[in-house]
Amino acid sequence: MRLLNSVCKVIADAYSGVPVYIQEVPREFERPSFFVSKITDPKTIKNYFLYQNNPTFQIIYFGERDEANQVLAEPLYEVEDRLGGLFLLALAVPVIPKAGVKEKERFAKIDSFTSNLRINEGAIYCKLILNFTESINHPDNHEIIEEVDITVTEI
Repeated sequence: MRLLNSVCKVIADAYSGVPVYIQEVPREFERPSFFVSKITDPKTIKNYFLYQNNPTFQIIYFGERDEANQVLAEPLYEVEDRLGGLFLLALAVPVIPKAGVKEKERFAKIDSFTSNLRINEGAIYCKLILNFTESINHPDNHEIIEEVDITVTEI
């Protein structure tokens, strides 16, 4: 969830005042607005303490409508270019830290970003794939039962 929130924060910081929806788009939603969802979340184990997370996010931008209820193409192209700059040129997304955990600043590498502008819908559909490595907390669930005296004798 924190990677989803991190992606939303990048968008919200760049587009202040424009709503960013996560769970679902409300029935009477505002335009312009964004909808961000995680569509896949494959994980692979790297070693005993690390796993790699490569979530894929879908970002949808709904363009503003004019008095005639039409969405103009030029502002859509501008938003598409700006989103590309936000995610392609940055190369990484700052990750929001876990609540209550003190950790150094972390980033999720951007593996790919694609966009598809649909003028007839007045929307931009983007796909963002991140690469994030996370450590797994392993509780120390063993205890020393008895000290063992090991002496090596020569034969």
